[in-house]
Amino acid sequence: AGASSRWSLGTALFGGLFLATFLSLFLVPILFILVKSTAKAIFSKRPPGGSNPPQSPNHNGSSGKRREALPAGSIQPETQLRSQQDGKTA
Repeated sequence: AGASSRWSLGTALFGGLFLATFLSLFLVPILFILVKSTAKAIFSKRPPGGSNPPQSPNHNGSSGKRREALPAGSIQPETQLRSQQDGKTA
């Protein structure tokens, strides 16, 4: 391979690496911000006639109280209650 082919190959390689670096460092974050803000604008619209329903204090549906650990092999209180409601005894 002659010097001119190596020169053109090096130029193409350097240009491709430079372009890939530019795109990954600048264009991808800009596009991410644009897409995220657009999605937020589209999906954050409130339902007609009111506000969002109230959420629990810790936002995962539980009351926030910690349960005490039960001894191994014991039945959970919910299971006992369901068993009693079904007519079964635990």
